Amino acid sequence: MRKIDILKKYPPLMENLLQILHDFQNNHPSHYLSEKDLAMIAQYLNVAKSSVYGVASYYTLFSLTPRGKHIVRICNS
Repeated sequence: MRKIDILKKYPPLMENLLQILHDFQNNHPSHYLSEKDLAMIAQYLNVAKSSVYGVASYYTLFSLTPRGKHIVRICNS
């Protein structure tokens, strides 16, 4: 799916940010959010790129570096 098609699925409201980030990451071949992705999302939502970056870097389910398709997480508690 093209990135513009992902954005068209959602109204340009900040409350849709998490869903947009998930769709962008899931549709990227390396399963991460690139700098260009963050800039495109920020422009679409009419917010600062730092706001989008702050959300993407806060949640561990989002990756800002390329990664594999399958992620294994281990709970140590």
